[in-house]
Amino acid sequence: MDLPFNINSFQDLNSRCTTRDINGQKATFSFIDQDDNAYYGEIPDSEFAALSLEDVKRHLKHIPDEVIYPKAPPGITVISKSELAGKYIKRPKLSGFNGDLAPMLQQLLLDEAEMFEILVRNPHRNIIRYHGCVVKNGRTMGLVLDRYPANLEARMADQSRPFRKDLCIGRVKSATYHLHDLQVAHNDLNPSNILVDHEDEVVIADLGSCRPFGEALITAGTIGWIDEDFTTSEQHHGQAALEKIEGWLNGTYDPWDSIISLLASRNAN
Repeated sequence: MDLPFNINSFQDLNSRCTTRDINGQKATFSFIDQDDNAYYGEIPDSEFAALSLEDVKRHLKHIPDEVIYPKAPPGITVISKSELAGKYIKRPKLSGFNGDLAPMLQQLLLDEAEMFEILVRNPHRNIIRYHGCVVKNGRTMGLVLDRYPANLEARMADQSRPFRKDLCIGRVKSATYHLHDLQVAHNDLNPSNILVDHEDEVVIADLGSCRPFGEALITAGTIGWIDEDFTTSEQHHGQAALEKIEGWLNGTYDPWDSIISLLASRNAN
C-alpha cells in the first residue's frame, strides 16, 4: 500500500541528487512530511529519468526518528511550530543517506546548532539569523533560519540589475572575521552558502563545518574554493576562501582551474 505522501511535484522532495558508492552510481531522493517524519529512497541512476511521482512514493522508506534526529542538548533554544511561517528549516542531510553514517549526520546538526547558539550571544548582521530549533519528543528535528531567495552564485548569474560586488565582499569579510574573533573558522565558505536578499544584503550560512580553531572536522571545504584538502579547523581556510571569492566576483579567478589542479594532486598521491 502506498503511503499518503503529500508530494505533488519533484520540487516537494527534500533532496534529489545523484551519488556514487562501491555499487555504482544511483539516484537518491528524500522527503520530510509536516510531522517531521523522514523518508529516503534510491534507484539506479539510469532509471531516474523515467521515474514518476508514484514510483518515487513507492520507493520512499521511513527513517526512524532515533536514526536521523539527534537528542536535543540541554539549554537549546526551542521554537514552536506556530512561529515557522516564512522560515527555512535546515534538516539533517539526507542526500545519499547511509545508515552507517547516521551518527555523523546527527553530530553535524548538533555542531551547527551549537555554533548558532554562540552567535545568538555574539550576533553579526551578515551571518544568517537563527531563531532556534524544532524539537519533538526530545529530539532536534531541524534548525530554524531566515529564508533567502538566492545564493551569491545565482545572484551573480542574474544580469537584470546591477550588483555592488565591493559591498558584497566587504560584508562577507566582516562576517568571516567576526567568526575568527570568536576563535572559530567557517571552513566551507563559497558562493553557494553566501545568501542574498531582495535588497542585495548578504549573509554567510551553512555553519555545519564551523568549528573552533584546531578541532578535527567531520566535513570540510568545497573543491574549487580551498587551497588543499584539510581535516582540521583553521583560520587560514577562511582567508583562502575570501581571496578566491573576491577574485571570482571580479572575474580574475575560475574555480575550475583549482578543481583541476586539486584533482590532479589527489590522483598523484
